[in-house]
Amino acid sequence: MGNVKFSQKEYLNFGNCLVMENAAAQLIITLDVGPRIISYKLNGGENVFFNDVNRVMTFESDDLKAEGGEEKGRWVMYGGHRFWTAPEDYFVTYDPDNEPCTAEINEEEGSVILTARTRTATGFKKTVKVTLAQESSKVTVDHILTNCSDEVKNVAVWGVTVIDKGAVEVVPLPTNRTENFYPRQIIALWYGMPLDEPRVKWKKDCAVLTQDCNATKTFKFGTCIEDGWVGSFVKGQFFMIKVPYDSSKQYTDRGCNYETFTNHLLTEMETLGDVVDLAPGCSHSHTEEWNLIPFEKVPDFDEEYNLDALAELAKDLLK
Repeated sequence: MGNVKFSQKEYLNFGNCLVMENAAAQLIITLDVGPRIISYKLNGGENVFFNDVNRVMTFESDDLKAEGGEEKGRWVMYGGHRFWTAPEDYFVTYDPDNEPCTAEINEEEGSVILTARTRTATGFKKTVKVTLAQESSKVTVDHILTNCSDEVKNVAVWGVTVIDKGAVEVVPLPTNRTENFYPRQIIALWYGMPLDEPRVKWKKDCAVLTQDCNATKTFKFGTCIEDGWVGSFVKGQFFMIKVPYDSSKQYTDRGCNYETFTNHLLTEMETLGDVVDLAPGCSHSHTEEWNLIPFEKVPDFDEEYNLDALAELAKDLLK
């Protein structure tokens, strides 16, 4: 028997959920929908994820309803961490996941494998393996996409984590380029997103995005993370994600392996796997690693700050 304990409970209005916890941290995962990792926190801390208890963030269309009916044909954000596919498409990406998923628990390993029903419309089966470390807050999230259709699918796995209001997100930018004629960084902006957006500060070695509850517009940008990590300060905890990157692979949205979105409610931290032509019967995976670290004060990015200190926190995550 490992140090990770499992139990089930009703959580808010998300129905039956699985609780995974050790001496350091706790995860809550939905079982009646999704799956979504709906809560992540240090023991004694608050959930750093946004929970859409009022179902504010939804999307519906006649195409989606044709498969799922009036209720199950409506895509609902729910919040937390979700498994999406890129490139973004109204019918494929927003395919609803409002039905129960299966859960296969491995108590010794401290993991659970969650599998959603194969969708007839897209032909995709989504499986998520969540592993909580035995002694620390470290979490490994393996996303496995299987093509159950009879067609080759051009697709990338997309992991989206929705952070609660008040977050200050740090996106490191590469500083180790020595070639004088080599572009330093790619920044992708979506339609209507200005470079002088006040919620983002472009620093010499990072971009800092601050969520604003009074914002009236959304903002999103994408980039290529080569330094391996991103993080958000929220609710007295620093949430970090290890971002995979392989320079030999192709990434969507003009070469982005990381994107972030914010509105008046939340910030989304989005990692993207490489784009593949997924043959029938084949699977493709994308892995994120997370950590939570307590903090007392958010660095003042208008004054002097030390990104190396944050990178030092990421060392264990990047091993």
